[in-house]
Amino acid sequence: MDIEESMVEEIRRLIVNASPDETTARPVLTCDDNQPLDEVIPFSSLIWTGTLVALEGRYKIRITRKDLENLTPPLSLRQIAGLVSDLENRT
Repeated sequence: MDIEESMVEEIRRLIVNASPDETTARPVLTCDDNQPLDEVIPFSSLIWTGTLVALEGRYKIRITRKDLENLTPPLSLRQIAGLVSDLENRT
């Protein structure tokens, strides 16, 4: 497992843990890492906000509105991992 793959696996767990309903979010644990997350779970603003906070805390990064605007929807686990990796490399 390469570094990006292990990051994707960790992001899966962060999303489930950030969700107000872990049962609803659990399918993210087994989906394809390039599949749009909106197809897997209802990726509401509440789950997204919790995920952003969890990513910032775990990886000690700061995700700005500009960073998010640079992402091309629909979001996948790989895109989120790429964003985190880019932000880690900037610090």
